[in-house]
Amino acid sequence: MEDALVEAIRDGLTRIPNEADYPALLSTEEAWSIMETAMKSRVSNGAKQSSSSSPSVSEDNKGEPMDPHLLFVAIAGSRAFHLDLPGSDSDMFAVFITPSPLILSLKKQKLSMDSHEPDYTAYEVEMLCQLILKGNPKVIEPLFQDHLCKSNGEWWTQLRNIRDLSLTETTARQYLGFASSQLHDSQKGRGKSSKKFYHALRLLYETQSILHSSRPSVWISGPLRTLLMAIRCSQSLNEDAVQALDNRVSVMRQRLFEILDDKKPSPSDQPEGLFFPGDLLRSFNLEPSEKIVTPSEDSRLSLGSLKQREIDLNKELSSWLVRIRNSSFPRSAPDQREAFFSNASAMTSTQSSLLIETAQRALSESNQTAAGILCVCRSGSNLHYQRPTPSLSDLQASISSPTPSCDYIAIYVAQTDQIFSLEKPIERASVPAPSASDKARDTYTRGLLVVELQQFITLLNQGNHRALEIIMAEPDASSENFETNGWNELK
Repeated sequence: MEDALVEAIRDGLTRIPNEADYPALLSTEEAWSIMETAMKSRVSNGAKQSSSSSPSVSEDNKGEPMDPHLLFVAIAGSRAFHLDLPGSDSDMFAVFITPSPLILSLKKQKLSMDSHEPDYTAYEVEMLCQLILKGNPKVIEPLFQDHLCKSNGEWWTQLRNIRDLSLTETTARQYLGFASSQLHDSQKGRGKSSKKFYHALRLLYETQSILHSSRPSVWISGPLRTLLMAIRCSQSLNEDAVQALDNRVSVMRQRLFEILDDKKPSPSDQPEGLFFPGDLLRSFNLEPSEKIVTPSEDSRLSLGSLKQREIDLNKELSSWLVRIRNSSFPRSAPDQREAFFSNASAMTSTQSSLLIETAQRALSESNQTAAGILCVCRSGSNLHYQRPTPSLSDLQASISSPTPSCDYIAIYVAQTDQIFSLEKPIERASVPAPSASDKARDTYTRGLLVVELQQFITLLNQGNHRALEIIMAEPDASSENFETNGWNELK
């Protein structure tokens, strides 16, 4: 079988096309122009589908531009890897920024776009960050891409400055997972086997780099490119050659998984170890490079350092995302902010103070910091039957009870930076906290329900009766109620 593989690779070496003979291909500038047009078309189509009676976001923001802002465009696929053939497609990858006022609006924003005519995939910066944290190779690779790409402004440069943090254990496992998928497809006969094998090999060699303190190459060159192109171009991959290649790739994949699982390598019957050995490559007149032969064990990163990267990556990506959002978002003056959260009645009772403190404590226990409490209102039976104001001790006993007899809702406003970040604010919290066996919907539970403002408005739009009752209720002079100027504006 090894002899069949050698002959297949020899055949492929004679069939690698001369790059000088490639036809004119899509340029980076052309790709950027195509993506700009595609994004404007998507925004225009989205505007046509929205209700004509609803004011546009641009009108609400005094004509500020509300189109997505292109941040990065690259030629993707085999051209990005320098492993394309003259007839290969020119896939495109793009990253865009949604204006901050749209992020804060109630309208759900698209975090990704894709098309086959033209062929592209585009991610909004928030989804890009989420996929980077998941170690998705399709978004990790553009971070290290130096060819056939274009960026706009400093934000992409800032992201590239922290890109090494993306080379985590999760990323290495994702690369291996993608390689396993390609290998599985080749074994099942899905698609051209040679293409699946060369993709699997490329991903495995990139995984090897990640685990040995190196960056992914993305743009493949030298003997590794020659080897991968020979496998791709070979027309002599018979059953024996495919089996030999499958054995070698499978063992290579297994070895990398063992490194990740911190295990000792399994014995192998492959000649000279796991990867393509030097003497085999020299038989093709290929001088082995560090990318092809097995690196020394001393260069391997510890799993501890890979895990620490994940912690640092989450923090840095979230900070980067917040800075982007804030760059296009005007902040309210401190006096306006203070007036918004000021008590409309200019006085706060001991009962309402207790409920505010309870709401803040519930948020704190959920690791949530509120920009401010907008209101505390009677709800449910407290509101329906106009029950008399409880004494402070009775209210405290009821709120502390596992089965409270009172009903209140507190609306809180999350900090803008948290809404912009990857760690989104909690939508609601309950006092007392529901037990694991409690199957009742928390909008119907008794006690104190703390709801984030955006979630409360969503409940209003859905016709939730509890939210509607609060917003439509007549002014209540009960001493438990706390209403700010901001709440009265909403009402």
